[in-house]
Amino acid sequence: NLLSYSNTGHGIYLGTVTNGSITNAKCYSNGGRGMMTNVVSGYTFQNFITANNNNDGFGFYEASDSKVFNLKTYNNLGYGFNLTGSGSDNNTIVAVLSANNNSYGISSGAASGNTWAFITSVNNNGYGMGVGGDTVTITQVMTSNNLNYGMAFQGTTAKAAQLNIANSTNAIWFYDTSTNHFTGNLVVGGNCVFSGTNTNPGLQNATCDAQNTSNNVTTTGVSHTSSYVGKVTSTDGSNGSNSNGTSAFASVTDWINFSDMYRAWGEDGSAFANSDHQGHCDGAETCRIWDWRLATGDTASLNKSHDGTNANPAWTNGANCPANVHGNVAISDQKASSQTYLLNAIELISDTAGDNDGLCESNEACIYAPNFGYYQGEGTYSGNTCTFQNGTVTGVTMYRLGTNGG
Repeated sequence: NLLSYSNTGHGIYLGTVTNGSITNAKCYSNGGRGMMTNVVSGYTFQNFITANNNNDGFGFYEASDSKVFNLKTYNNLGYGFNLTGSGSDNNTIVAVLSANNNSYGISSGAASGNTWAFITSVNNNGYGMGVGGDTVTITQVMTSNNLNYGMAFQGTTAKAAQLNIANSTNAIWFYDTSTNHFTGNLVVGGNCVFSGTNTNPGLQNATCDAQNTSNNVTTTGVSHTSSYVGKVTSTDGSNGSNSNGTSAFASVTDWINFSDMYRAWGEDGSAFANSDHQGHCDGAETCRIWDWRLATGDTASLNKSHDGTNANPAWTNGANCPANVHGNVAISDQKASSQTYLLNAIELISDTAGDNDGLCESNEACIYAPNFGYYQGEGTYSGNTCTFQNGTVTGVTMYRLGTNGG
């Protein structure tokens, strides 16, 4: 466990190291980045909060062959998560909530072989997720109410599946990109737009329908206006700085403690989703605690990972697992040593099996993912099991969380 706050520089700086781990770290109100790496290889970063830092929340610079699992990054002056630098290749980044940052929620620069999964990026003052480089694999992403674009692709040979993007000016922007492949569900509330030279970008202009080798199923006209629990309007008793969910920025001293793990500070603003929510809360502004669980009444993402439109097949304890978590509903990433994993399940990190990168691979214990993005339910998984049907991925012990929807 590590707590780093109010430093003039970075909260944590890690340089020129290999094969280690940092777990359960909270970095906030630092003068630089919350977490900063520089030439790191073979490292694991697990259960991080980076909040209200004066630069990026998590600066992943020149990092390779490393894992990030369960990061909550919010109200930072720079990017929520910034992967960049020469040789930042073959990393696995799973389970990220990036909200109310003053630039992109997620930025992945000119690097190769990186795999991203189970990302929610919302209310950022830049793109929800900007992807550069080549041979990137992106699955299970939900972006909402970000400035300009929900996602942006600039690079080559990206592979993407299970994307749910809405309430930005345009859903996806392609710039000088080629040979991308989209599969699974693509749920959008907005257009696909193009700049520069794009050769077989994988989706069609405007409609976002499949192009070239892509075989995604596109659903359009979606809104996330009612998708999240949203603004907290009663006092969060676990947070020492709020009254009825708000505080003047200057009075916020508790940036990290909340009654549930899906809460974070951000702009107050008007009714969601609106441009006055985008970016970080600072200066003379009133800040608001937001709850980024999917609401029980959500019709855009909750319990929709099977086809993006209809409710998922029912889960019955002890029976065969639902069709959307069959062993053939899988993807192989583009790392130097490729991994094949289920699209709609997340590895159970708390056990001793598997490689603990968050991707559900053969012979691992996993949690069913009924939704799009970071939130996949809450509560206990004990006693909630189904009989896994082998396919490309085999031998999985599948659980589900007891409650889905806040």
